Formats: sequence, C-alpha cells, structure tokens
Amino acid sequence: MMEKITYSSDEGFTFEELLEAAKIAEKYFELEDNPEMMQASDENIKYIYDNLHDFLNIIKVNNKVVGSTFIFPCSEKQMSKFISKKISEAELFEDIMNKPITNFSALYLAGATITPEYRRKGLAFQGFKKTIEKVKTRKITKLLYWPLLEAGERLCRKIAETTKLPLIKRNP
Repeated sequence: MMEKITYSSDEGFTFEELLEAAKIAEKYFELEDNPEMMQASDENIKYIYDNLHDFLNIIKVNNKVVGSTFIFPCSEKQMSKFISKKISEAELFEDIMNKPITNFSALYLAGATITPEYRRKGLAFQGFKKTIEKVKTRKITKLLYWPLLEAGERLCRKIAETTKLPLIKRNP
C-alpha cells in the first residue's frame, strides 16, 4: 500500500496536530534540557497557532503526524543579534512574539523533526521547501541556521542550494 504524505502548507493544520508535532520536537531536541532553545510551552504553541501558520509545516503520513519543520521570520536586526550570539533562540522567538512579523527579510530554519521510521526520506527537505515557497512572495534575502547535528547541517545547505538564498550559520 502506498503511503499518503501530506504537508500542512498545502492543507492547513489543527491545534491538536500542532500539539502532536510539538511533542515530537520536544523529545527530539530535548528542549527541557536546553533553555537557549525555544521551548514548546503552552504560550509559544498558542502564539504559533494564532500567528505563524505560514511558517510551520506539519508533516503527516496516512493522516498521522510524523514531524514538522518550523521557520522563524526575522528582521535584519534580529538576525544579526542571533547570529552574533547576543540573543539565544528562545530570546529571538520572544522578540518575534513581541513585534509584528510583517517586516522580515530573513528566515531562520529553526527546526526539522521527523520520527525515526520516516527519516532520510526527504520529508523535512520538502517541508522547508514548501514553507519557503509559500512565504517567498516577500523579499527574503537570507537563510539562517544553527546546526546541532550533521543531518541538520546537510539539510540547511541543501535548502540554500535549492532556493538560491545565502545561508548564514550561527556557530555552536
């Protein structure tokens, strides 16, 4: 039987699907152990649901959530502060929450999480690609990334190559 893969960028998502995706990300990145990273708190999840639909892509296989990709829209100033380590990822997200997201020119490839049985099938790549295509009607000049794993490094480089956008790395 052929598996049906769907992306929320094409068909939307429910709050329950967002919660499921957040659980997968929380487990994968061990968020509770790292205060530098954006936390999957109730407040953050609600903000994402209410304000950042276009920047989250929930990936499902046969209607079951198997992962997600998430991008932060950033201004040049926010990007600069994050890349130079003046602010953490958690502080970057808080700054985004406190300012309107209408004026952004950079995209931070914040996270890609896929359950183990569906990794290495191109799902995260497609998730990021579809999201960038959806928001690229605005003038996006740069992609940012903070690689925690080699797989993340490869994924971000492939996204930059495909989108032909410059890629700026925040060193660990």
